[in-house]
Amino acid sequence: CEEMDRSAFMSSVIPQEIFGDGVRHVPGTNFTNFQRSRPVCRTAKLPNQARYDGILTGRHEKANYTAAGRTDYKDEGYDMLNLPDPQPDDDSTEPLLVYNIKNSRNLCEKARIDFKDTFFVRYEDHWMTTTVPNDAEASYYKQESLGEKLVMMCTVVMDWGRYSADYVHIEEMVNFTGTDAASADYGIIVNGVKATNLTLLQNEVCYLLRKGEGEAGYLFEPRDGRFEIRFRVPREGQLYLSSTVLL
Repeated sequence: CEEMDRSAFMSSVIPQEIFGDGVRHVPGTNFTNFQRSRPVCRTAKLPNQARYDGILTGRHEKANYTAAGRTDYKDEGYDMLNLPDPQPDDDSTEPLLVYNIKNSRNLCEKARIDFKDTFFVRYEDHWMTTTVPNDAEASYYKQESLGEKLVMMCTVVMDWGRYSADYVHIEEMVNFTGTDAASADYGIIVNGVKATNLTLLQNEVCYLLRKGEGEAGYLFEPRDGRFEIRFRVPREGQLYLSSTVLL
């Protein structure tokens, strides 16, 4: 039945209006990627089966189901108030999986399902690097070698728009206008190609990376079937990255 549904979906006509109110797809992009590609999604948010199954970082044992949709999953990553020392001389340092201890997992657990966990990219760490998919993800999803992909990144939105001074907006990662020392050496680089612009998809949340004009400007080439993504923040503070999606 699932295979029949998938076959029917893949052969259906691709809609051109997807966001409601007549909003059409992003001009200049291949909309087929949104509807027909085999995506890879990495997110820090909870609830998250990839975290429960131990594949987000590849360093966590699989959690066990208990009851009523709950598991015995224990927080992995770092308490936002107890982060490790920066590693500015190690460009291979991964963005930090961080949780906000103030959003207790035991407080209003039935009502609050999104605890706004995040990947921190810190100014003090200089360049940080991650690979999508990582070994655990590639094995778990039995992901075949990836072709060209759109790269979408989503950031944490603060309640009531209360952004602290150390919150680095993703627009600053490609169009920083300040005078900090790192401003000449910063950005987001995918397999050696630097993103030069962004296209907003959703209300200051999700963006497509761009490296040029037209449809080709959105497509990034894989390297050995994977995507090495490097980050460096241009000023003091951190990027709050919630999700990276390859389409």
